[in-house]
Amino acid sequence: MKKLSVIISFFFFLHTTNAQILDTTKINVRQNLNYQFKGLRVDTAVMVGKENMNETDLVNIKKNGNIKTPITVNIGGGNIGGINDGQVFTAGTSIETILNAMLTKVIHPNYNMPTVVISTNVPFGTYEIGTALGTISLSSTFTQNDAGSLTATTYYNNGTALGGNSFLINSLTSTVTVSVNKAYNTGACKLNNLNNTDCYGQITAGNISAANNYYIGYSYYIGTCAAPTPTDAEIKAAVVAFGSSKNKSNVNVSVSGNQYIFYAYPSTQGNLTRVYNTLGDFTLDTNGWLLTTRAGFNNAVGYNVPLNVYVLQSPQSGNVNGLNFQ
Repeated sequence: MKKLSVIISFFFFLHTTNAQILDTTKINVRQNLNYQFKGLRVDTAVMVGKENMNETDLVNIKKNGNIKTPITVNIGGGNIGGINDGQVFTAGTSIETILNAMLTKVIHPNYNMPTVVISTNVPFGTYEIGTALGTISLSSTFTQNDAGSLTATTYYNNGTALGGNSFLINSLTSTVTVSVNKAYNTGACKLNNLNNTDCYGQITAGNISAANNYYIGYSYYIGTCAAPTPTDAEIKAAVVAFGSSKNKSNVNVSVSGNQYIFYAYPSTQGNLTRVYNTLGDFTLDTNGWLLTTRAGFNNAVGYNVPLNVYVLQSPQSGNVNGLNFQ
């Protein structure tokens, strides 16, 4: 009951203009709690004329009272229940509505950000260095969610805005990053659990971006040759491990007859420091894996990739398993 009296007290303190003035009025409730209001500014269709009010009177006020002119809440910041400082109750709002708002916790609506996905006619991913990807045509999907309408779309190639949505890659020699930027308007406010417009968390006008990449990769050749130095044809016919590192683990090499085993990879990645298998380490010299270079080698797409070529100097007559290159 004390809480109910405090709530009624708060209501009578709501500030309005052109308010009517209550003379001294005592509200007696259970536990003999007395609350006296002098000169309180109120604006309600129900004028309390009783010296003493009981709970039934309070219920009647709650059900039948309506404010006659707008009330601006002034509680010095923050909120009480579902009532916020500065909130305006329009004329005709019932006291019941105000009291219910005071006793109800506001649950702000969820606002979902927009999303964007970028797509292309040539799949994103890793390609052999020098690959001609041709014309790249970009597209995108914008999901508005709770943002405003879409206002602009701009596509980029490595950070440079395109005039449209397409460009040409004749030879992929470095990473290409494509992206899209979408500009959108401010979204509408939504209703909270009190069925009031609630702009807390509203999505304002802004931008959202998405990006993806074309990466370069290299071929790593592991195979056999008839002589201590493999030909370009033998290298290209070897087993290819595609990637970006010369380090390879647990490599098995099939050998038919007396053949030399070789391992070739881009020379820009430096020399090997160790070759070994379960039988132990090989030396990196004429008694083990000897290094030669191949400056004029063209890969499968015709792009020149200088190679480091290591050849095991002793020919093998059977399979060699579990090789590790570092």
